[in-house]
This record gives sequence, structure tokens and C-alpha cells, in this order.
Amino acid sequence: MRTHWSESTSYKRVVNIIAFAEFLAARGITRALYYRPQTPRIEDFNRHTIAGQQERRDRLPTEAALLGLADIYRELATEPRDRLRIAAIAVLVVTGLRIGELLTMPADCEVEEVRGGKPRYGLRYFREKSRGGARMFAVRWLTGTGADLARPAIAEIRSLTDAARRRAQELERTPHRVPIPGYHWAARMSAAEVSKAVGLLCLPSSISRHSDGRGTFYRASEVEKYLLSLRVARLWTIDKRDGTFQMFSETLLLTFRHFFHPYHADSPLLVEPVVIQDMSDFLSGRGEIRSVFERFDIREPGGPFCRVTSHQFRHWLNYIADKGGLPVDLQTRWLGRENPRGTEAYRHATVDERLAWVKEGIRNGQLSGAKAEVFFELPRSKRDVFLEAEIQAVHVTAFGLCLHDFAVTPCQYHLNCVRGCPDYLRAKGSSSEHAHLVQIQLATERALTGAKSRGDVAQAWVNHYEQTLVGIRQALAVDEDSASPDGALVRPFAGGERR
Repeated sequence: MRTHWSESTSYKRVVNIIAFAEFLAARGITRALYYRPQTPRIEDFNRHTIAGQQERRDRLPTEAALLGLADIYRELATEPRDRLRIAAIAVLVVTGLRIGELLTMPADCEVEEVRGGKPRYGLRYFREKSRGGARMFAVRWLTGTGADLARPAIAEIRSLTDAARRRAQELERTPHRVPIPGYHWAARMSAAEVSKAVGLLCLPSSISRHSDGRGTFYRASEVEKYLLSLRVARLWTIDKRDGTFQMFSETLLLTFRHFFHPYHADSPLLVEPVVIQDMSDFLSGRGEIRSVFERFDIREPGGPFCRVTSHQFRHWLNYIADKGGLPVDLQTRWLGRENPRGTEAYRHATVDERLAWVKEGIRNGQLSGAKAEVFFELPRSKRDVFLEAEIQAVHVTAFGLCLHDFAVTPCQYHLNCVRGCPDYLRAKGSSSEHAHLVQIQLATERALTGAKSRGDVAQAWVNHYEQTLVGIRQALAVDEDSASPDGALVRPFAGGERR
């Protein structure tokens, strides 16, 4: 394990093996296994070291690899086997799904609805990691740009796999057989007919050949028996753990046997799902199988061929969301995680990068407020000096961005940004920030009503709730500010007059 995998992966696999051995031993199937992993557990604090941060940043796909895949999707890939996998990669890029979630996606995965007067588009999938191990449907809602890319990719995948799904329906109707279209099970078949049915030029010796006065022939029943020995044991991709299964005919990514094999022809009577190894061979190659980057001569600036793994797209999309200021709790929910702490492993931006994003937002006019106004009033030669001196920290909150430097002074507003914090930035038009503010507004209104109905509640609490509601309304009013474009970062309390 340590030869082929990282230490952290080896440790996790050994722990799984030990747990399985204990399970068997507890039921008297095997003897107890007393073993201590020789690979040390990788502690989480490694991510806070310089080496750990660099290791996390290496998980992001390079710009050359991303641009190369875009070229492959747009024009270079022409063969069906390449088109199917690059279309699947396109879906992976815009959704950030785990590779297992993509490969088990149902054929009727598209969801469209209108909410709040606005149409939205999403993809249904089975969550790979969920509390209790239940396999439940979830919907990954996409942005307008993501939907524009996902729609044609899904349509192309569905078109390329439609024939395999129709064949899967026939196999599911007769799970004990592999019927050959046009032939009764007792029919005679010629060598050419058998070769076409099984997809092989040289027929295996396990299919018996017979002769009589009319010549040499094969029996269809024996050909069926041979095909049945090759067919995968189960005809479903997901055990929903409620007594039902997602069958092959209901799965989006399904192909004929040997569809991706570089030398064998497709077997038109057998189907199988696309598996992780098929995608890995496409992106990274294996042995004599060249990766798509090698086949199309796509290289890094230094000369080596590009390499990327399917999970790097999830890191990259999380990085884009983090760069755009999406709060950790929303990143966690959108990417289908159970715990916000899991999102920390996907946050690759450094403190310096976050500061650079905010400063660039002030320079190009996307960020407004007191500091932005002072910046544009200064002579050009002094503007950058002002930014370096005034903006030393940036934090992402559920309400927006905060520029308060906690290394200098503690937060005077106790992280209650809507009570008038001058360092609080609101993104105009942000539906997520708007939703958080509305939720807090409703909760505060209920608390205020309860406080007023009780005579034993101190007036200070009533004043606190009333002041919080004033701040929330002021923060929500940013969306109605016609002077700022959508997406602009605005300071609702620029003067810091409220406390």
C-alpha cells in the first residue's frame, strides 16, 4: 500500500481492513486479528504548515490542463469513446460531484423548476456520503453558466448511451439469459453470425462447434451460455437500501462491453456501467494506455504532458466558490458534505490571496464604501500604499465579507455584523446573503415579540433586538441601491455611526 498510495490513504485502508476483520471475528467467522497500522495517521494540523498548504494547492488542476480539456471538448475529441468521457468530464467540472456520484447518476437526472419567478436547472444524483449510509437523491443546482454547459453535455451522453440502455432493458427482462436478437434459443448459427454477436473475430473454444449433413454450425443456446458467463453478475448500479435498485436501463453512463477497450471491438449484446478506471485511463493513462493529454499532445509550459485526476475538479470548483466569497456553510451544503470541517480541506486560498481579491475589487470599482471612496480621492501614486496600510485582513461570513483585523483589536460587535459594523461588506444581489439576512430577521422578530410579551425581560434585550432589526433592514436595502451594479460589495454602515 505504501508503495502505491500516500501515507494517509494507506492508513485509512488499513483501518478499514482491521474493522472488517473485527466484524468477522465477532461473528465467529475468523480468528481475531491483532495488528497495529505501521503507517502513521496524518494529523489535520499538517494543513496549517507551509508544506501542508503547498500540498493542498497541488491538488488543483493546472491552467494548461483545464484549457486543454476545454479544447478537447470543443473540437479535438471526435470518436464516440472520447466524446462520452469528455462530456462526463464537462459535467464533473460544473457540478463538483464526486466521481462515484457522477457515474451512478440516473438517466433522468435533469431537474428544471421556477422559484421566485426565476427558472433554475439542476442535476439529480445519489449522495455518496450521507449520514446513516442511506442512498438518497440530492439535486445539485447550477448557475446559469453551469447550466448552459451541462445541458448539451448531458444530451450528448444520453445520445451516446441510448442504445446500451435499450439493450439493458432486454437483459433485465430475461436476467437468466442473454437473448440474441433474431435467433430462437434453439436456432443454428454460422461462424460469421456468432462472431458478429459476440464481437470477436476468433471464436473461443468454449463455444462448441457442431457438424451434420448440412455443414458446420453453432447452437444459439450455447452462444447465449457463453455470453451469460461474460455478463456482469448484477444488472443494477445503486442499491437504494430500501428494497429497490437503480437498474442499468435507468443509469446515464452505460456502455456496451469493451466500448473503451483500445483493441477489442464492442460486444453488442452485453452492457456495463462506466467505471472509475475508465475515467482514470482517459485522464491519466495506465501502462500502454495513453492519456488523452498524450494522444492530443497537450503539455504543461515546462514540457511534460498534463495530468489531472477526477477529484481535482471538485477541489477546483470549491476554490472558485471560495474565491468568490461563498461562505463555508454554503460551500458545504452545495457540495453535498455533512460537516463544514470537511470543507476546510478544499479551501486552497491563502490569506494573501484573499487580500489581493479585495484590493483588486477596490481598484476596479466592484467594491464600494468609505475606503474605496478615499482610494479614488488620493493621487494615483499613493493609492496602492493606502490599500497596503488600510486592508490587512479579510474574512468570509454568512452575511458577506469582513475587513476587520482581529490581530489588532477584538471585534467590537461580537461578530454581530448587522448591528452597524463599518468593516462589513454586502454583495448587492447575492441571493445567499439575502436569504441569511431574512432568516435572521424572522428569528429576531420572533425573539422581539417574545421579549415584549414577558414583563420580566430586561429592556436592554428589547433594545438589542430592535437595533438588530434596524441593521438587517439597512443591510437588505443594499439590494435596492440603484447606484451600485449587481455583484458590487457595498458597506451598509460605512460611517460606523450605529453600534
